[in-house]
Amino acid sequence: MTDVKGEEGDYDITTEYTVLDLTPNELYKFKVRARNVHGWSSEFSNEYEFHTSTRPDTPVAALTALENLNLRIEWVAPFDNYLPISAYKIVIAD
Repeated sequence: MTDVKGEEGDYDITTEYTVLDLTPNELYKFKVRARNVHGWSSEFSNEYEFHTSTRPDTPVAALTALENLNLRIEWVAPFDNYLPISAYKIVIAD
């Protein structure tokens, strides 16, 4: 697990925060606490955790079929690791 901490005195009044440069395939945990002129809330929110995504898994061997003068290539989409696959690359050698 990677520990991401804000700096002491690093406060904001918005209800969102963006953490940059996360590590792929890493577990992160966070919780939130509120403050007003009377002080901090007595408790933090529940702790939330998530894994960042990684590269997709390797596709399994493709199936091929010769159809007249055309070659049909099919494969099952690999697990995307929670980030949609945007492209495939096919390499054909002589």
